[in-house]
Amino acid sequence: MEERKEFAASSCDRLLKALQSFGLSPDNQMIAILDRLSADPTAWKEFKDMYNKWLDVQIISLANRTRASLTYKTGRLGCDRRFSALVSMIRTENKATLVRQAMDGLRKIQEENPSLYELLTVGYRGWYFERNWLDGIGGKNNSLVENRIDTLKNNYEKIEWLYDHLEDNLSRASLNALITSWLTFSMQDALNLSVYSTINGVMNPDIFPVYDNEVFVDCGAYVGDTIAEFVNEFNNHYKSIHAYDISESTVTLMKENLKNLPHIVFHVKGVADKMGELLLAGVDAPFHGNRLVEQSGSSRVPIVKLDDDIKDPITFLKIDVEGLDKEALDGARNHIIKYHPKIHIDTYHKLVDLFEVPLLIHRMDPTYRFYLRLTNSLDKPLMFATTCIYAI
Repeated sequence: MEERKEFAASSCDRLLKALQSFGLSPDNQMIAILDRLSADPTAWKEFKDMYNKWLDVQIISLANRTRASLTYKTGRLGCDRRFSALVSMIRTENKATLVRQAMDGLRKIQEENPSLYELLTVGYRGWYFERNWLDGIGGKNNSLVENRIDTLKNNYEKIEWLYDHLEDNLSRASLNALITSWLTFSMQDALNLSVYSTINGVMNPDIFPVYDNEVFVDCGAYVGDTIAEFVNEFNNHYKSIHAYDISESTVTLMKENLKNLPHIVFHVKGVADKMGELLLAGVDAPFHGNRLVEQSGSSRVPIVKLDDDIKDPITFLKIDVEGLDKEALDGARNHIIKYHPKIHIDTYHKLVDLFEVPLLIHRMDPTYRFYLRLTNSLDKPLMFATTCIYAI
């Protein structure tokens, strides 16, 4: 009996060291269960279930990964050579040259595709976020162009980090296409690679493993379209769903749309990194551009941290909250560190979110694997490229 206990303790110790070598946080729930195993053998099943799910993620990552070497800098893949050329341009050219190049690209669109030019300079005013603006050729305010160039030039090392931490060639090609669109306004590469949002836009079975008894949390649930996709395309054996939106009218319509689905908790709340209140900037109606601000809003909306608001371990976290995305992540820090949920998060509301979001997740738990996808809507497929990060 004593020998068996010694063997079990030794096995647990080896497994603990192996998991720590992957970078798992000491606060991860698997580590806590391992510590209990020698004294409580009944914890083995609990650990095994968590470990198998974690192992699934590693296997999926390895299956999707297309690496000819440990780093893109060897230039073995055409995608890598394209990225190196883009980074070299960003590093060596001065800001004025890159701004002029981008405006030349916009002028070319004006000449060759007036309807697209109208869409970019008028149709999407207010949708570039962060007060970025695009008046167009001869316009007074083209801050979007300057801010994109500043973001690239001031953060190229973080962009290199992101490229080297993307798990498949589609992710890397998508990053190249996005950078190209920022530098030249050419949308063709982005359009060719984009994933239309109505076809597995969030529920991507090639990336996300699925389990029974999921706790799915939808931050920015709107009228329930993503929840319907989760259930219809992905998993109808869930434990619970939490739907967050900041408009009472939107939640009322969402309840009607999802009335036949059980175990959904509806929250008229925002999610952030603190508890309190913010103001609704938009309308109390089903409008997908509603967001929260500190001043000049129409009504007060409670905001919560997911760590405080949800007790069950989150298994799948989707975030699309119009600019408070990093704050929402930070408010779920304990869930992320302890339970390693799958994450889908939109990263186009702020220019730096493209790399700051995966870096934030990586700092919480360095075992996450990242995928980048470009998304477009079917009705206006030439919209500026929007991005999301999948983390598993």
